[in-house]
Amino acid sequence: MGLYDGYGTDPNYCSSAAMAKQLGCPVILLVDGKAVSTSIAATVMGFQHFDPALDIAGVIVNRVNSDAHFQLLKSAIERYCQVPVLGYVPRVEGVALPERHLGLVTARESVVNQQAWRDFASLLGRTLDIDRLLALSELAAMPIGEWGEQLAADAGEGLTLALADDEAFNFYYPDNLALLARCGVKMVRFSPLRDRQLPACQMIWLGGGYPELHAAGLSANHEMLTQLRAAHRRGVAIYAECGGLMYLGTTLEVTSGERYTMADIIPGHSRMGTRLTRFGYCEAQAQQQTLLAAPGEWLRGHEFHYSDFSPATPPYWPAVNSETVRRSSSGREDGSPAAPLPAISMSILPSVPPCSTTGCGQQGGRYDPSRLVCSLDT
Repeated sequence: MGLYDGYGTDPNYCSSAAMAKQLGCPVILLVDGKAVSTSIAATVMGFQHFDPALDIAGVIVNRVNSDAHFQLLKSAIERYCQVPVLGYVPRVEGVALPERHLGLVTARESVVNQQAWRDFASLLGRTLDIDRLLALSELAAMPIGEWGEQLAADAGEGLTLALADDEAFNFYYPDNLALLARCGVKMVRFSPLRDRQLPACQMIWLGGGYPELHAAGLSANHEMLTQLRAAHRRGVAIYAECGGLMYLGTTLEVTSGERYTMADIIPGHSRMGTRLTRFGYCEAQAQQQTLLAAPGEWLRGHEFHYSDFSPATPPYWPAVNSETVRRSSSGREDGSPAAPLPAISMSILPSVPPCSTTGCGQQGGRYDPSRLVCSLDT
């Protein structure tokens, strides 16, 4: 996503530029230098003039062929845009992170040539003016803000969260896990691929990942699937994101056309595609009391879909995608089925995150203990 990309076409809503202005931070603009010379000044000037109120304090040029090429680009930018150029990132063969359909290949799967990256870091120390970059990044003061309502440090005391963590499920926002830990939640990691026993817990979190690459193994682990169904029947809260939804469904169809049986906690079918089908920020509104929000409350997040989920029941979370008002099936939550929601940050939930005792089926809470399956999607 670019500097001005946010929700819909409003650059002052949910974009990096809007965040920089809100915080009073200078912007260091990274521009592509491949196969251009003086034209790069038009690119930088376009970013400057698009929002003159934005403080673009410096420029770094990416994918530069040589120092001579950089000097040409630097001269054009500083002559026509009156903004300092802080250096460049050279093109170096063999220095790249492998990618796949949902982004980067995870660190646990890829073998990185660390020496090549150390050499690249040393090279950047020579092609970038690090001291000037740090000086431009300094702020005399930060705007004063207010935290929203925060959970008490003991809000999750006595709760154990079983966190799926293996090759199939490992996409988690670290700040979400940190929030749960600060609330006193005990986290126990397990592998839906290899473990046969589910840890004793009051809540299960199935994160995003690549279940479509491990569908055969997940389907073959009958013991874990049985354990999940039994935990659901006992009233254990289940919180699933993206790949977690595919795992909780009835079947998962991979790109080859093969179908694999999954947990069948959420009646519905997942189908993995070969191209991006939905992408961007979206909002979803709770239609009834749920694990994450009360009726009428909104959740904000993002979608990044190569897959489709066809639920057997209507959603409880109609989603609206940007200002085009494209509506899609979103989430549903009760004693058995659910459907996809956007990925969210727990710190911005309208009510309380699902680590609280009220969200995990314990007595005295505002949530109906029967509504203990919630699924999010990215």
